[in-house]
Amino acid sequence: ISVLDTRPMENIDLVKAALRLVAASVALELERQSEEKALREERDRAQGYLDTVESIIVVLDNTGRIVRVNRKACQLMGWDESELIGQSWFERCLPQPEGRNQVYQVFQKMMAGSLENLEYYENDIVTRTGERRSIAWHNSVLRGDGANILGSLSAGEDITERKQRAAELEIYRQH
Repeated sequence: ISVLDTRPMENIDLVKAALRLVAASVALELERQSEEKALREERDRAQGYLDTVESIIVVLDNTGRIVRVNRKACQLMGWDESELIGQSWFERCLPQPEGRNQVYQVFQKMMAGSLENLEYYENDIVTRTGERRSIAWHNSVLRGDGANILGSLSAGEDITERKQRAAELEIYRQH
């Protein structure tokens, strides 16, 4: 319903100011939505890149919670991505108690900045079915503004069969 009134509007300056505020608010909201869409697209593109890599990719925050994993990691471990995101890597994916007592201690030192050069590290993971797999990790510290440590990015290779063959070869050589 609209009402047409030919009389001059009272407080026109106040109405104009209110309209400018509403227009500015709408413009900010549209800009925010556009930025969120761009961020979602960038995140999805990055995930696509991670999923094409034939290495296990795990991104942890500085507390050890899983922020991102790629398809290869999920396939090897037998978990869906949604079952891993937000979980403690050290509790969910590593054998216990060494996951918590050994590997997590190394991670904490890395997050504190006292282990700068921990590019290569080997440890076992545990799949959903309880199978242990040996992984060779290449690690990078993720830093934010001011060089504060945000977490880690790790690329891993399953070396379980290679280690088994090496152990079998060693047994063969000893006999």
